Amino acid sequence: MTLHEYLQSEQAREDVRALLARWTAHHGTTQSHIGASGQILHASLADAWTRAELATGKDWRPMAYYRPDGDRFVVTDLGEGVRALRLRTGCSQHLAMERSDPMREALRTSGIGNVWSTERGIMELDNITATDLPDAICRVMLASLRVSEVAP
Repeated sequence: MTLHEYLQSEQAREDVRALLARWTAHHGTTQSHIGASGQILHASLADAWTRAELATGKDWRPMAYYRPDGDRFVVTDLGEGVRALRLRTGCSQHLAMERSDPMREALRTSGIGNVWSTERGIMELDNITATDLPDAICRVMLASLRVSEVAP
């Protein structure tokens, strides 16, 4: 199973759900979870955000950051996909987001939250319910992965 296929699977959502449960049970201390398919996920604090990342054995790993916003959540990649693309290719941020319109459209039509993106290439979903949080995290990781792999 490729990383793209994994991040689109129900197994990925279950793995993220399990990671979030461990994170909550251990009061926000760094946690790891090995999914049934062998994927390793980590959760840790990153300033005001909780970072969920997928260990891939490569220099760059898909990450999503989330934080509470009232009774909902905001989920973002904080520009990590564009940053990885720029390090790999030197491609401009504007070009990366322009070429990744299908990715933004996939987020936009996911049926959860509101999609935002900025000139700096930061993707964000807001108004996410706790039930939809694992799905939003996987979608943002997948979108960030797709941006990082855009051909120059």
